[in-house]
Amino acid sequence: METFIDQIFAMVDGSPLDEGRIREAFPSYDVTLLAKEIMAWALLENNPDGLECSAIVGFAVGFAGCEEILIEAMGADWHRRHEEIGHIMGSLGLSSHVEAMVERILDPPPYALSNPDYPVLCQIVYEISNIRNDESVEALKHISRKSPYEVVVKAALARLKDLGAA
Repeated sequence: METFIDQIFAMVDGSPLDEGRIREAFPSYDVTLLAKEIMAWALLENNPDGLECSAIVGFAVGFAGCEEILIEAMGADWHRRHEEIGHIMGSLGLSSHVEAMVERILDPPPYALSNPDYPVLCQIVYEISNIRNDESVEALKHISRKSPYEVVVKAALARLKDLGAA
């Protein structure tokens, strides 16, 4: 798998990676499953580069089958890719991801607390609001009541206002 990852990183040359380039590089491989397989391997091996690579591939070919793996990745403390995982979750717009995102905000990994502006947590708040359903609105309300970090509370309240739910 590391060879796959190295090849994919080598393909990223300042221009977006698209499905055609991935299919060309791996002609005998079902690239629609590539993001899932790389992410599963990355979680098994605690490999943050694998998580980053799976995000790059997924935005090019899709995140087929990644729903549960993304929840596991959001809950893991060993990496610093929670913003990217949150962005993927927000882009997919699945209600099943909201709870994991809320849990990560209310129980953040230590690195996310190193900046007093809490950009990682605020980005996940933003991604929750991108899901735009009843669960995400309730989640933002919950965060605004339960987060001990004022900037995160303000971010949740701002997103609720933007959604017309404040």
